[in-house]
Amino acid sequence: MRKTATSSRYNRKRTKSRVGSDNQLEGLSHHYRDIQWFWQFLKLAVDYEGKVLNVGGRLVWEKGHLRKGSKVRKGRSLSKGAGGTTQQLMSKRVMSGGKNYTIKITDWKQFDLKELKRLKPILQMTKSEIFKNYDSWFKKNGHLFKAKAVRYISEKKDLLNDRDYFIVQIPRHLEKYNIEKQIDKIRQIHKVQRVPPIQSVKFNDKGKGIVGKNLQRMFDVFKLKETTDKTSEQIAKDLKISSGKMYISDTNQQAKGIRVVQDNYERVKYLIVNLCKGKFPITTKP
Repeated sequence: MRKTATSSRYNRKRTKSRVGSDNQLEGLSHHYRDIQWFWQFLKLAVDYEGKVLNVGGRLVWEKGHLRKGSKVRKGRSLSKGAGGTTQQLMSKRVMSGGKNYTIKITDWKQFDLKELKRLKPILQMTKSEIFKNYDSWFKKNGHLFKAKAVRYISEKKDLLNDRDYFIVQIPRHLEKYNIEKQIDKIRQIHKVQRVPPIQSVKFNDKGKGIVGKNLQRMFDVFKLKETTDKTSEQIAKDLKISSGKMYISDTNQQAKGIRVVQDNYERVKYLIVNLCKGKFPITTKP
């Protein structure tokens, strides 16, 4: 007995189609997982709206303060001058250099950003809460990512009067390879050219899709940087990022994991800034 599709929900894989209630394929303009990453960082941008992100700067010890654990030479005090007693001042680090960006979303008007704002900040969500909130959001907004898909025609009345489709008949005995090869040949002979899809939401991924594992690492790094006091070295260890040595100059070596953490942290900030202007997932300087 053939199983009838009773749900049109997409699975959690990187798919661009699903089986609808009428047993026809329903297409997506982007992979389901890629749309989730878009939602996740859009929610992050909404949470940070009105805040200032410094990109390219670095934390330095403020002038007039001693690094924690440093000692003042005996017989001299920073507050009393010569003859004072040894003391240690509290350390204080400030951001130096880089460029400050005030987060303001000027695009994505097709979505209800106020609804996202009412949700718990995404950096405070568990993974299950992120999936649950994304699924709810997708049910309301999935139509904005709809795309045409291949259709099965059992009767002539099922044919659509749509110039974006062309019609072929495929013998049942053909293998997948031969089907693809012959369809390509038919398109060449009859000059059936590919046309750009109509998209309500367009990503800047050049049609290649998004590398989810990279965005996952970037998100995890940003979360630990923003919600904990952990150093880049500790974060690299927690996330199991390579700790091999890399040369910055002839005299300077740095753990590779530390450099990756620092780079990922900066890239997320660039991603947020670019996303606010309608570009995703761009992780370079706007």
